[in-house]
Amino acid sequence: MTEILIILLAYVFILIVYNIIFTFKKNRVYKVSKKLKQIYSKILIPVEELNIISNNWTEDDEDGLIEIKAIDAMSGNKNLRQIEKSISVLIYEKTLNFKKHVFKSKPVNMSKEELNERLQKIKLISLYYDPKNLDNYFFDFTFLKEKVFENLV
Repeated sequence: MTEILIILLAYVFILIVYNIIFTFKKNRVYKVSKKLKQIYSKILIPVEELNIISNNWTEDDEDGLIEIKAIDAMSGNKNLRQIEKSISVLIYEKTLNFKKHVFKSKPVNMSKEELNERLQKIKLISLYYDPKNLDNYFFDFTFLKEKVFENLV
């Protein structure tokens, strides 16, 4: 009985630490350095000129995976939930220096509809680019106020 209590307490401790770490990562805000904004040129893009490409899929719920594994271990059942995931990319085409350029944003962890809704609220989005090398650019997503990029540390 004591062993089960110790295992249960260790499990609760792991859950608490996991939730603290996940909350910390989730609440990080995407920020653009002021230095980059000063060096790069800026284009203000009306959201109507953007194309949004999106991909949706279903996968196992990773947020509750530790809790579900514990319940599965105690009950002997499988209780994994499936969750819907979405990734969207902004596409903007612009002629600069007499040449057509296609600018693609980083993948954003948001559905096409949600991203479009947020863009409609701000009306304009900033694109910063290096005039010396147009392959170096970024969209300013600070208006999203949350971490929305895959593999962004």
